Amino acid sequence: MIKIRVNKRLNGSRGPFELSLDIELTEGELWCVMGPSGSGKTSLLRLLAGLMKPDEGLIQTPEKTFYSAKVNLSPQQRGLGFVFQDYALYPHWNVWQNLKFALPKGESEDKISAILRQFSLLDLAKHPIDRLSGGQKQRIALLRALLQNPKLLLLDEPLSALDEALRRQWQDDLIAWRKAHQQTVLMVSHDPVEAIRLADQMLWIENGQLAWQGSPRAYFAATQNALFAEVLSIDPQQQSAQILIGKKVMQLPLKKDWAVGSQVEIRI
Repeated sequence: MIKIRVNKRLNGSRGPFELSLDIELTEGELWCVMGPSGSGKTSLLRLLAGLMKPDEGLIQTPEKTFYSAKVNLSPQQRGLGFVFQDYALYPHWNVWQNLKFALPKGESEDKISAILRQFSLLDLAKHPIDRLSGGQKQRIALLRALLQNPKLLLLDEPLSALDEALRRQWQDDLIAWRKAHQQTVLMVSHDPVEAIRLADQMLWIENGQLAWQGSPRAYFAATQNALFAEVLSIDPQQQSAQILIGKKVMQLPLKKDWAVGSQVEIRI
């Protein structure tokens, strides 16, 4: 089990709040972290990666302690894989050079060819990073993390830049990869279909607190097929809002707590 007990004071879009979690992740499973925007999902990943320090807590795997009252390992010492929302690729290098940098010491560069071929990206090997589309950069960032073969892989909306067909294909590829490598994955997502397809377990976080834990299918069944949408614009005079559900834009009556850019729950 991976033990995560953290407390961290944060500032969100609605003001200060405390991220306070006490959870245990079963190794070898994919855990999906979901919940409203600004609830602490990305901060949880950053705390695990060592990019943010808890105010107090314990982060521990069976092999090592990442954080405690006396220990605070650097990101490099933790040996985790992390796919950031902004990809964090080296723009002055091409795709091959970015992947080579992540290759574990002593391992053959044949692994780079193999993973590019497996995910149908071999034709991008010599492409400069700054000439790639957002979706291509996102996929290369994901391959870089997989190539490290970490015991714990942290993914912050790793497929959000892909169109629907390509996203489904890469979900299938990730399912196959995990079966072969048995990695533990903690993934932030706003897509309920993605959570149901990929995740063994789901953590639902609201305002820094764990509101629900269990299978994603059970959660969405219990919430009467809730969907999630992004608020694109608000018309205060008409008391309405434009929202994006998947790839569809809809006009709905404005609710009191909606704000432009926020993720909102829509029941069907």
